[in-house]
Amino acid sequence: MTQYVTFFLGKEIYALPMQKVQEIIRLPQITKIPSTPDYVLGLANLRGSIVTIIDIRKKLNIESGFSENTKVLIININNYLFGIVVDKTAQVIRVTEDEIETSGTSGEYIKSVIKKENNIYMILELDSLIEIQKKDNSSKSFNNANKKKNESEKEKEDYVQIATFEIQNELYGFLINEVQEIIRYTFPNALPDMPTYIKGVITLRESVIPIIDLKEMLIDEETEIDDFTKVIILRIGNFKFGLIVDKIHEVIRIKKSLLKNPPSLLTKKDKVEVKGIVKTEDKVIMLLDGEKLIPQSLEDLEEFKENEFEESQKNENSEESSQYVTFIVSDELYGIKIDKVKEITKISEITKIPHTPEFIEGIMNLRGEILPIIDLNKRFGNIDHTITESSRIIVIESQNNLIGFIVDKINGVRKIKNSNLTKIPKVSKETKKNEFVSEVIKDENEIVLVLNLEKILNANELKEIEKISSENNGTEKKIKKKTNSKTKIKEKKKSGETKTKKLKRSQ
Repeated sequence: MTQYVTFFLGKEIYALPMQKVQEIIRLPQITKIPSTPDYVLGLANLRGSIVTIIDIRKKLNIESGFSENTKVLIININNYLFGIVVDKTAQVIRVTEDEIETSGTSGEYIKSVIKKENNIYMILELDSLIEIQKKDNSSKSFNNANKKKNESEKEKEDYVQIATFEIQNELYGFLINEVQEIIRYTFPNALPDMPTYIKGVITLRESVIPIIDLKEMLIDEETEIDDFTKVIILRIGNFKFGLIVDKIHEVIRIKKSLLKNPPSLLTKKDKVEVKGIVKTEDKVIMLLDGEKLIPQSLEDLEEFKENEFEESQKNENSEESSQYVTFIVSDELYGIKIDKVKEITKISEITKIPHTPEFIEGIMNLRGEILPIIDLNKRFGNIDHTITESSRIIVIESQNNLIGFIVDKINGVRKIKNSNLTKIPKVSKETKKNEFVSEVIKDENEIVLVLNLEKILNANELKEIEKISSENNGTEKKIKKKTNSKTKIKEKKKSGETKTKKLKRSQ
């Protein structure tokens, strides 16, 4: 005798063996995966386990909808978890072998039925409905792949990345290797007998972090907290602290030669807060020295938390971790490993290229480099997407080509333990064609979808991008050459006219 869980899908009643049902829950918060079949609702975080949620009604062509009775059956097959949405659960019944008969139909999803007490229960064939992917050691190979260097040693020496932010409409920055992460503003717990610019402490991943209002510290004016307010977590030596800023601007990648020493007017005799100036075509960025921003009044706090801090540091260092740039696309949270990101910039004029896929927004001139621009919303199927003031371009390098991805909004930078990274569950053969996301980050109560950059463009699309890049960069060089030659002709002509005038005067 076997126990079966019974449930309603539409007007019919179905059944599954009890041993396959781990638990029954209410409909959880679901993160949608791009370019998946409509019956795959997305991912849910079930007490630290990533579970794919499936609307089985769409597979069975049953009208779909949610109500207060909607439940999710968590199925466990060979330690692989997924959830199926049902309209309503019924009861658990005991069934003998004599009560199970073949359905007598050609349907691939229903091959057997239970006839019991004048009722008929249809047994779902889960293997036909979904594709079960066995667990493997892919996380190990993924972590090994992460260790590969994407830039040469020479590039690392010649370039630096700077996270820039605004304070009272002025641009400042920190070297990215000083930035542990960038988070949304969290109201800190106040500390007694501290300067007013030290707002208190917060707890972040088992570490106690002092929070400083950088605006108040630098110009004696308190920051007005709004939706754009961020906290930059710096790690200087063995000390971590957070700085409140008005908003994050962008992440830029520049040659070290563009980093200039600050003018003497910006320095102090005993304390140099500005350690460099970056001048680009349209802006000036003051690079701050994180070490010089640690207030003397925090020394007692650091000593008070020293043992706790060292313990948390040991815990963090006992396992490898990586930084991720996180951003929003179609209301979902995505991430890209920070060493894949060349820079983050605002959207300037984009030139549309005819006869290209709709998701290729066009090309943009980024400091003399012609950059193909891809709208990730449109790439994921949201064709009606419009660019807003919050939209940004994330510049990445793919097979020696620079490509810009338009995203709705930059969320921040997060430091994530590699153990929090897991392969995305595969439950459909149809999802193999468009694996835009292959990993998932379990970060506290959130799910972050990690973009699989190699799958964003297929081979033909990548060739199209290469063609656009080479043709337009070539055109840019030709235009420069023509401009230079025209300038030289004008200069020669002007020089000749000047000589003729001088000759006439002398005559």
